[in-house]
Amino acid sequence: MIPFRLRSAALKLLITLAAASSALRADAPIALINGNPINREELIAALIEARGLEMMQQLIVLELAEAEAQRRNIRITEGDVDRELDDALERMLPGSRGKLSDDQRLEALQRVLNDRCLSMHEFRIALRRNAYLRRLITTDVQITESTMREQYARKYGEKVEVRHIQIGIRNNNQLLAAIDGIARGTDFTKLVREYSENPESRGRDGLMEPFTFADATIPEAIRQAAFDLPAGQTSPNPIRAGEFHHIIRVERRIPSTTPFEAVKAEVEQDLRREAETRRMNEYVNQLYDQARAGGQIRILDAALRGKHEQFEKQRAAGAPNNLP
Repeated sequence: MIPFRLRSAALKLLITLAAASSALRADAPIALINGNPINREELIAALIEARGLEMMQQLIVLELAEAEAQRRNIRITEGDVDRELDDALERMLPGSRGKLSDDQRLEALQRVLNDRCLSMHEFRIALRRNAYLRRLITTDVQITESTMREQYARKYGEKVEVRHIQIGIRNNNQLLAAIDGIARGTDFTKLVREYSENPESRGRDGLMEPFTFADATIPEAIRQAAFDLPAGQTSPNPIRAGEFHHIIRVERRIPSTTPFEAVKAEVEQDLRREAETRRMNEYVNQLYDQARAGGQIRILDAALRGKHEQFEKQRAAGAPNNLP
């Protein structure tokens, strides 16, 4: 595991830097271009406009999580932050654990952050925030045997093999003709060759590669319909997926060849990660709403206050403006 030392909370670091900067005049030049100054005030205004709200929210959430952990006498260690880093690297660079050196993983991480226009400092704040949140919600997440078996069935369980007729949503006459052919008992493969608009599967008489219930490469609506049908049955109604309608026929069900016990630990880890992420997001909003209701959040900077108020309006209206 890669050590990732954070010697102080990000908010305290920001305050320290701000205090040091306050001794400098706002109009003090930070650079000269052809003798013309670029002032510190201009830089700060541009940074606040570009990323100020997001960074402020990151720091607010970190401070709220730290305060709640202190209230509940919960402490995190650098080992907790290290584990967050290791997990984040594995999510961002799947399969890199054990294959790349620590230095190679960190170099790859920096490239990913650059692509996402994120700084390493911001990433460190997120790691520490997540370490606190995970400790705060650990007891809220329970993974049962039945839940693991359900997930196993979705990911490693049986597969289905189906044929399908794919028709664009604007081609109603073609769709109705295919439906009529099925009602009259016309051979399904003949209807595929006559009406399907998918050239790849049409060349195989509509046959798709077998897939599990959790196969994300197959539209969810098709997966749901396929696993609801017994072998030999055709979907009673067209299935809408994106810009196409599909009529499917289940050819066969293929039993799983992977024993549950062989992948139980992996299934539990995946479920726990998903459940913890959901609960952490819920908890962030809970802490934030409690602090706001208690008057604990005051935005003093005028530019940031305006952006924050707009964020609050959108959030109150139900817009998907989640906290970081």
